[in-house]
Amino acid sequence: MLAPLLEQLAGVEVVIYDNGHDSLEGQSLLAVQENVVEARGWPFYKMWNKAWEYSAERGYDAVALLNDDIVLHPESLSIAFEALMGGARIGIVGLNYERRVAEGADPSLGLRFAQGARRNHGIGGQAFLLKSSLWGKVPPIDEEYVIWYGDDELFYNVEAAGYCLRVAMGAPVDHEESTTLNKHPELLARTGEDAERFRSKFAKS
Repeated sequence: MLAPLLEQLAGVEVVIYDNGHDSLEGQSLLAVQENVVEARGWPFYKMWNKAWEYSAERGYDAVALLNDDIVLHPESLSIAFEALMGGARIGIVGLNYERRVAEGADPSLGLRFAQGARRNHGIGGQAFLLKSSLWGKVPPIDEEYVIWYGDDELFYNVEAAGYCLRVAMGAPVDHEESTTLNKHPELLARTGEDAERFRSKFAKS
């Protein structure tokens, strides 16, 4: 699903963090891309941290953190970006994982309140935009998480810094669920560790 996603991202700077594309098709595609970071063996959230830092260092307004197992509507990122930059205290805008790309994009649908990650009906970690300027104001994500809860930590910390989370209702995204866990079931057994790590850091006493 990487090739069609890259086609949709024409016109913006794209950095690909290669955490293990092992198909011949994927390797051939990556071989002709200009900005590929060898990220095999990296902790999952190190890729998010590096992308966020990269965008901040270059003075970009925002970074879009995107899985490679998604399908975007051509207007989804622009709708989310306008929403993100339209509010001084908006720190993150997620794409709407409850609206199918086939339904079309519609900026008039506005934003909905979000808190936390998707399991709380919040931001979907597969596709969201983050203000680059929050790097240095909001702590980087703990890279000890194996596969889950780093998104919860990021969203919690953004809110703790005084910024809010929103979902752009008219910016659809389709997502192939649990691609990584289906391919690497051994990671599923460690999600409990991630949950305990998050609770130990943020559970209210």
